[in-house]
Amino acid sequence: MDKEKLQALLEEVRDGRTSITDALQALKKLPYEDLDEWDDRTLREWMLQHTRNEGVIELWEFITVVEAITENWWDHSASDNLYVRKMHYEEARMAGYSFWPKQGWDRLFDDLRDAVVEHGGQVHMGTPVETVLIEDGILVLRVDLRAPEARGEGSGSS
Repeated sequence: MDKEKLQALLEEVRDGRTSITDALQALKKLPYEDLDEWDDRTLREWMLQHTRNEGVIELWEFITVVEAITENWWDHSASDNLYVRKMHYEEARMAGYSFWPKQGWDRLFDDLRDAVVEHGGQVHMGTPVETVLIEDGILVLRVDLRAPEARGEGSGSS
């Protein structure tokens, strides 16, 4: 989102403070178990029941991207969005808060890879997985990688 668009969005949100409050109050009243009803619907659809302020709606959609719930706000259900918004509001009295690893996501995953290798494991980046064998729901016993031929990387024909 470029700076001008963000500025315009923030101005619209300032004008819609009542709409934010209305949406938060509706979310507070919504029981967690009712969120499943929103699995196949968009956050925008839920928001339009509580506000017509486009800035407020776009802000909530933007927060999902900032919080890395998804790359695109439309890629997951309203229930995912609403669950996180509700949880954040109940925990910290704010509808959204984010975190970012101190040295970035790449460093976090590089450190994770290094720890796995250091403890005798193997990490194959960008490699499709055929199966994952799990015991007791938590212990990964084996990961089978897809054969190079199945990925179109075989040396047989050109």
